Amino acid sequence: MLQIWGDQPATVSVINGTTNSVIATVPVGMSPCDIAVNPQTNKIYVTNRNGQSLTVIDGATNNTTTVNVGDQPCGLAVNTATNKVYVANQASGNITVMDGSTNNTVTLTVTGGPLFIAVNSVTNKIYVACSSGIEGNVTQINGVTNETTNILFAEENAGSTAINSVTNKVYVSLFAYHGSGISIIDGATFTLASGGYGADTSDPVTGEIAIDATSNKIYVPQMSGSVAVIDGATGSVAKVKAGQGPSTIVVDSGINRIYVPSGTAPSPGMVTVINGVSNSTTTLAVGVSPTRAAVNPVTHRVYVTNYCGNDLSCNTDGPVEGTVTVIEAAH
Repeated sequence: MLQIWGDQPATVSVINGTTNSVIATVPVGMSPCDIAVNPQTNKIYVTNRNGQSLTVIDGATNNTTTVNVGDQPCGLAVNTATNKVYVANQASGNITVMDGSTNNTVTLTVTGGPLFIAVNSVTNKIYVACSSGIEGNVTQINGVTNETTNILFAEENAGSTAINSVTNKVYVSLFAYHGSGISIIDGATFTLASGGYGADTSDPVTGEIAIDATSNKIYVPQMSGSVAVIDGATGSVAKVKAGQGPSTIVVDSGINRIYVPSGTAPSPGMVTVINGVSNSTTTLAVGVSPTRAAVNPVTHRVYVTNYCGNDLSCNTDGPVEGTVTVIEAAH
């Protein structure tokens, strides 16, 4: 989970990925943590961890609206089918559900500290990974009724979640005393399924996993600087090198490209772009300490949050102005 420092309002810089010029500076709240895009409405959402708020950015005008949420919000997901936004408020132990049309909110209580959220827009089910002490659980939210159901992982902390909306399987990264791995939940029955990736003590999962539902491949960032590519049909695993300590992964299924931000100060960050067919890679330079990313599959633009902006010293004793690098893929 990203650790946030500083208590001053920050900004999001919009950078043209072709010319590397700043085309807009958008004010957000204190300590921006996560970012998500709704391509249907062209809205960008940023959680402000120390600001107890959600910033809504209009992608056409860059105008912003601030919505109050819970304590220490970070994890964020959008259901594009219902136009609802889900925010994980870690310290207050609840989920803010916001209507993307009106910005009206409701609050749902969950078990433990909610960290990551994933949405299945096809089934209208939302999955929240929560951790408390040495145990963790995944909470399933019914998007129609807001009813919740839990699966407990004894002596294991649930990390990031990702969903294959075609197979209706939910993949959860686990962190345990014996190592870390991936567990699979059947989305139809909400029970643990067989065929999990299993523990891998030599190469722990380091961040947010992602899925290409079209190719049925699961992408897992690992501490060694690799991405484990799991074939969802056969369970076979391939490894692809992807920089230093990859923290998150996003997939653009339309062009079969996978984006992996990595790197920490005092070195500039990078994004490894994986070709989903061949597993070949290219790299792109971004800002310092890239932490999270989101993709707009309509415009094929990838938004990467750089926690330390352009500051190689990454002075965490005080506020650091972050940036967002916008990458536009060839398509």
